[in-house]
Amino acid sequence: AGEDADGKPIITGQWDVMITDGEITGTWKTADGKKALPVALAEKYPEGSTAVRMTTLSSSWTMRRDGQRTGFERSLSYPQAVGKGPVVERVNAVIRSLAAGSIAIKGEDEKPDKKPVIATTADLEKEILTKPEDELKFDADFNYVDTGHENLSVMMNSDGFLTIESLHSEYTGGAHGNYGFSYAVIDLTTGDEVRLSDIATEGFAEKWAALGAAALRKEAGVVPEASLEEAGLFENKLELNDTWFLVPGGIGFSFDPYEIGSYARGQISFVLEWKDIIQDLKPGTKVHALASRFASKTK
Repeated sequence: AGEDADGKPIITGQWDVMITDGEITGTWKTADGKKALPVALAEKYPEGSTAVRMTTLSSSWTMRRDGQRTGFERSLSYPQAVGKGPVVERVNAVIRSLAAGSIAIKGEDEKPDKKPVIATTADLEKEILTKPEDELKFDADFNYVDTGHENLSVMMNSDGFLTIESLHSEYTGGAHGNYGFSYAVIDLTTGDEVRLSDIATEGFAEKWAALGAAALRKEAGVVPEASLEEAGLFENKLELNDTWFLVPGGIGFSFDPYEIGSYARGQISFVLEWKDIIQDLKPGTKVHALASRFASKTK
């Protein structure tokens, strides 16, 4: 637990435990061994959440010659709900399709106007692990490693909802790489993806955009009447996009670099609190019920 002035490790205690069938049992003792406490830990998920397991895929086709390196690197990390049944299958299908969104999974017979197929685990593996079509060679115009990484993580896993955030980053040459975000909000009781049109009443967008603009001004430390350009945006206006997410405290929106601000400004995001938007949510929906519980605690 840290180091002393001489750089030696400071030992505050020791663990003597065993891991069996998802449980950790044993004893924790102080450094001098005079005090011992029993340890019993088990992985449990409260009602309204789900167990998840991560899968990571990666491939690298690169060459190095002295200080020169060229080739391709790809990686994908994504969660899957643990369990069986149609609801779990639908949850996992939504997550895999989100993962496939940036690596262009298509069916063999897919036509341009055909709805995209649901990506399978095999689809994802094939896309990530397939060898590049072009032969690798050292080229003055291609003196870098072309990289593409997709990392899906859990933002929310409670109250009957699972929110997945997907961060896609890539470098394909030039001064710097680029990155972007996408999200999926999943109803854990049905396995279906939640749409804003399912939960918000008509006319919400303009009001929520005004609330978002106020949040961005506050974050930037400018006065409420200031132009959004002073807060780092390209223009003095904000319109909501489709990149939204659900967290216990409210509904958020995310904008990628260059979308409404410069690359240096980075990801621009804000969360609208339930107390400010609950009147714009459709009564009787699970999101309205969630908002009602939290909004009552913040008034």
